[in-house]
Amino acid sequence: MPSFSLSANPGTDIWRKPPTTDVFNAPTKLRSTKPLSAFHSASVTFSGQWTEQYDQAGLLLVLQPRNSSNDTPQKWLKTGVELYNGVVQVSTVACDRYADWSVTPLAGLGPVDQPVTVTIQREEDQHGHSAWVYYVPPGSNEKKPLREVCWFTVEEGHGEWDLSVGAYVARPETNVTETLTVEFSDLDINWH
Repeated sequence: MPSFSLSANPGTDIWRKPPTTDVFNAPTKLRSTKPLSAFHSASVTFSGQWTEQYDQAGLLLVLQPRNSSNDTPQKWLKTGVELYNGVVQVSTVACDRYADWSVTPLAGLGPVDQPVTVTIQREEDQHGHSAWVYYVPPGSNEKKPLREVCWFTVEEGHGEWDLSVGAYVARPETNVTETLTVEFSDLDINWH
């Protein structure tokens, strides 16, 4: 896919936390939708100027029931960069019923002044299927494991679920006026 940019206004996010927070208003570019069972992997490279608490961008996978009359809420998995307490972090959020969040300082994985590449890949081992989240250092094919999301493929056995894959950007901070613009390249999505 050719390079593209996404811009987020203040007050945008993808986040679900009990008891009352359920936000999905961040700008996205969802490139491909197919059955969940067809997903193999996705990756994207991106760069931006992270200046406000929770500024974020990266790769987004959204699961939705295929039956439009089904009121089951969508589930999602996002990974990328997020500024947290003044530190550029590699962040992953997985949302089944509610979201959970993990962060790792980018400086511990690779350079903070170059574009970031993240990958989500379907994998199988002796215990079953899952989605693995990886950071890929610039100029390298090495994948540094960040997180395993074990529930991600479970919906294959519970009805028809579709998966949309693409990129997102968000600026949750509301006490600013500037938008956050992020440049994306090499959005690569592989299906079986």
